[in-house]
Amino acid sequence: MSSKLKMAFTLTLIGLLSGASIWAVNELTAPVIADNQARAELAIFFEFFPGGDTVTSVEIDDAVLDTEYTVRDASDTILGYVLRGISEGYGGRMTILVALNPLGDIVDIKVTAHTETPNILTPLLRDYIPNLQGQPISDVEYDALTGATASYRAIQNVVNATRNVFAGDPFIELLKALEIDADGYTELSPVFNTLTQMEVLKGSEVVAYRVDLALGEEVVTLFHLGRTFIKASSETLDIEDLQALNAQRGVDYDALTGEDPLTLLVKEAIAELALYERLKGHQFIYARKTSEAGMIYLGSARGFGGQNIFAITLSENGELVAIENLVLADTLDYYQDVVVPGIARLIAEGAAGQTSPDVFSEATATGTSVLNIVLEAIAIQGGN
Repeated sequence: MSSKLKMAFTLTLIGLLSGASIWAVNELTAPVIADNQARAELAIFFEFFPGGDTVTSVEIDDAVLDTEYTVRDASDTILGYVLRGISEGYGGRMTILVALNPLGDIVDIKVTAHTETPNILTPLLRDYIPNLQGQPISDVEYDALTGATASYRAIQNVVNATRNVFAGDPFIELLKALEIDADGYTELSPVFNTLTQMEVLKGSEVVAYRVDLALGEEVVTLFHLGRTFIKASSETLDIEDLQALNAQRGVDYDALTGEDPLTLLVKEAIAELALYERLKGHQFIYARKTSEAGMIYLGSARGFGGQNIFAITLSENGELVAIENLVLADTLDYYQDVVVPGIARLIAEGAAGQTSPDVFSEATATGTSVLNIVLEAIAIQGGN
């Protein structure tokens, strides 16, 4: 046998033995790791509910939650419940426990596994989680600004999923009150600067759209299906305006009458939505429309604090004309001081037929989110 064949055989044998060893170690250690995790969680359950004696569990068929635990004392009285969920943070998946007392109030929230940056997550847990303690799970109020957007959003996702299990989904209840036959919804990236946009679903069929619009200091929730179905709701807006608008359900939106602010806003919003073409199959760009300046592309990409949404305008020749921020998940001061000057330089380079990533060298994550959207818009339009 030649030396080369001996070498190949030896390396193959070593590889097989190494792989077998790794498999054996994994097989041996996996139950130990799972047991240690279970013991650690059990200790947390009894931290949540001192006096706890037994814990029972039920698996949950949910996109976010996987298990519901019930904690009882020695006399078999229920002390409370713990729901475990997994949601995506900034650094990866976060395992989160939400503890509720029998009345449905939040006792505490713990993050038991994560890959978040400690100097971001630690202040979040210290400064903002206590604000959730004691709140009813059916009506949780969140802090508007935390400084750790993606991490806080992951916690919100698990808390909201817990609410839906215990108290019912308030949005689904609202749909029933509005006589919209639906059983689910999915959030979409907005096609213009709205607070929220959702597809309202019955099974897999889209039966309506929801758009939250800012009307002065009011927030108007609009439901519409194509050109023929309109409903709106607001807690404090003039009820006469709402009644006047709802009285015209079934009317083509081009024929909506009334000059009140709500009706005008609805007409503008639906007309704006109708102008955009939804694009699928792209990583960042999700909609576009034509304008006098050229083609406007809407794109969403992750920055430092979460998903940033920008409108990118390209001329007919593919030159970069404008970049407008629609949704900013990153720090406003940092964006204005560091990213905006980079955008100005990027537009200047685009006018000269160049696009360089170096313009965002001082704002890597945020700048990269802009650049990713710009480059994909150019590629879709067929530019370089």
